Amino acid sequence: GNNMLKDFPEETTREFNEFYKKAKKALIPVWYETKVNTPAGGDSYQNGWLIPRIKDEEFDGIICTIRDVTKGKLAEKAILESEEKLRTILKTALSGFWITSNQGELLDVNDAYCHMSGYSHDELLTMKISDVEAIESPPDIKNRIINITKNGSDRFETKHRRKDGSVYDVEINIQYQPFGEGQFICFLYDITERKQAEEALKESEYLYKETQRISKMGG
Repeated sequence: GNNMLKDFPEETTREFNEFYKKAKKALIPVWYETKVNTPAGGDSYQNGWLIPRIKDEEFDGIICTIRDVTKGKLAEKAILESEEKLRTILKTALSGFWITSNQGELLDVNDAYCHMSGYSHDELLTMKISDVEAIESPPDIKNRIINITKNGSDRFETKHRRKDGSVYDVEINIQYQPFGEGQFICFLYDITERKQAEEALKESEYLYKETQRISKMGG
């Protein structure tokens, strides 16, 4: 019969021939998926089955099914590239960063959060939110995850526990992303100094008011 690949570049023909040889030699259907450089100079992605025809227990040609999956592959490639760019940016961000599962598992963290918490990247990827959360209980965390899933986002303050046991204040901004079973993009800010400044201001205001009160009593 006609060679359906005769007009395609050598690289495409060579890759496809590997699948063809495998099906011919084993006399079993072979699934293929390949990037095709078309005669027009573009790229397309195709998959399908190479099904050997057998006559008198001998190879007697091949049946090829073809499905063009270019749109899906290009969309997948674009998502992966954009995610990679995003991860690169977030890895170098000054604020802490998490990706968590809907079970509260830490799926990814950046260097800034490693520095904040005292844990290594590998250690954190074996942990859950409850392992670093110093105020909310596991049921509280579960309820918050449910609410964020419904509402799409949340911003709140809490406290985290470092590896050395010390506790610090954090502000967390969370966005829900409905990928797979659901993921949460989290930005975490160490607000310990801000909280200390707020407490100092409250204390100084209290002392000022007390001084004023006492001076009026004395007058």
